[in-house]
Amino acid sequence: MIPLMSFWPAFIITRPWIAVLPALALFALWWWKRSRLVLWAGVLWLLYGIYEYLFYSGVFCPAGCNIRVDLLVIHPLLILLSLAGLIDAVRRNRTP
Repeated sequence: MIPLMSFWPAFIITRPWIAVLPALALFALWWWKRSRLVLWAGVLWLLYGIYEYLFYSGVFCPAGCNIRVDLLVIHPLLILLSLAGLIDAVRRNRTP
C-alpha cells in the first residue's frame, strides 16, 4: 500500500489541474459559511495549482526537475490550512 504523503505529490505533479478541485470545494464552503480561513485555503490551493502548472509546462524548470524540495513545505501547509478551514467552517453557525 502506498502512503498518502508519497502518492499525493506524484499524483498532483503529473496532473496540476487537479489542484483546482479542492480550491473550488473550499470556495463553495466559503460561500456557504463565510469563513476567512476557508477563503485563504481556497486561494492558496488555486495559486498552488497555477504554480504547479508552471512547473509541469516547463516554465519554472525547462530541463525537468528531479527533486522538488519545495513540496516538503507546500503540501503539509496546504493540508493543515485546509483542515483548519474545515474545522472553522464546521464550528460556525449557518445563521448569524
